[in-house]
Amino acid sequence: MRTVANPDFCNVCLEGLWRSLLKRVDLIEDLRVTCPGPRNSRVVEVDLVKLAQFREQPIESTESYTITWTRNGRVLEELTNLTKVELSDRDGITYRVDVTYATDEVRLDPQGYLHASRTFDVTHSC
Repeated sequence: MRTVANPDFCNVCLEGLWRSLLKRVDLIEDLRVTCPGPRNSRVVEVDLVKLAQFREQPIESTESYTITWTRNGRVLEELTNLTKVELSDRDGITYRVDVTYATDEVRLDPQGYLHASRTFDVTHSC
């Protein structure tokens, strides 16, 4: 437990604080799909909460985001950990981005607060 004379939280309290905060926050702030280039080419960008490698000021604990993209349920290995991807597809394709935040300050995540995902369908050509 935290004591009034100590400015630091114990590990259990710190983990509880993370869970309490993350249950109210979606790790994915925005997903944008644009058609800036040639026909049938689209750019997809995902904006994440500024944690891990996206923090402006690094912190002492170890943390990271893992970003996985799938097309019709198949993992696209070449897009792993990218926040901006270019896609060329016809209509009827479903994409999904899964984001997992990991920190050494949270040991277990039974409610899935450290995970977020978005799905989008390609419904028209660019």
